[in-house]
Amino acid sequence: MRRTVRAALPLQDSGPIPNEPPSATLTYLLDGWDLHDDLGHDAAMTFSPAKAALDLGFYSNDLDASQTFWGTTVGLAYEEMLKVGGGIHQHRYTLHGAVLKSNVSRDPLDAGTSGFVRLRLAADVETPTAVVHPDAVDIQLVPFGYHGITATEITIAARSVDRTASLLIEAFDTKPEGGRLRIGETLIAFDHQPHRPLAGPYRASGFTYLTAQVFDVAKQHARFLRKGFTEGLAPVRLGDTAAISFVLLPDGDWLELSQRASLVGNLPDL
Repeated sequence: MRRTVRAALPLQDSGPIPNEPPSATLTYLLDGWDLHDDLGHDAAMTFSPAKAALDLGFYSNDLDASQTFWGTTVGLAYEEMLKVGGGIHQHRYTLHGAVLKSNVSRDPLDAGTSGFVRLRLAADVETPTAVVHPDAVDIQLVPFGYHGITATEITIAARSVDRTASLLIEAFDTKPEGGRLRIGETLIAFDHQPHRPLAGPYRASGFTYLTAQVFDVAKQHARFLRKGFTEGLAPVRLGDTAAISFVLLPDGDWLELSQRASLVGNLPDL
């Protein structure tokens, strides 16, 4: 049997989604789905990742606190600093095959309104351990393999888990796995919050965006829009470093698509 995947709604605050099951898992999402049937996948193109995990994007005004947290408290290895414009320095840390991007802004940032409400990181700890993030993001270090986490688990608050999960399933060519979604080494969990506010700009303090590394940003951007995502930023080239775009989840949360020269070679002329 087939079930039509619903497109993302326009980003206007129309209140909570009615009749959403009060579950924080994807158990009910499986009802009515035959995962071996055609769910309307785009026959012209599938999702082809240039990296096996999603990168994570944070913003802060406090360089010292951010570096102490990611480098000392969490224990991530520092890669490099990139100047990304607008008075923002991006400090990059290695994270289980992905990159943790700690963007530090020269100008004051507003408090972020984001649906990325919890992050679990696999680490050399014996029991799950909460760590105090400078901008009050809920972050936990967990043993490798804890609840299937081998790299990262991101919890997304959603007015409609069904609608948000459906878009991710279609766009990333994935399936529910134990009440969550797996995108490469990244696990996505959900927290049903029917009254959550829409996300604000991604240049705000906290955990504000995710990045998927791709081979062709223009084609994948168009594909994500066909799947029902809303455009946040049309593809643009950032010198000889990368070509990027942004698409939005149903509640306005930011997903960056990045074609990075160091991963895929030549960049497009945009």
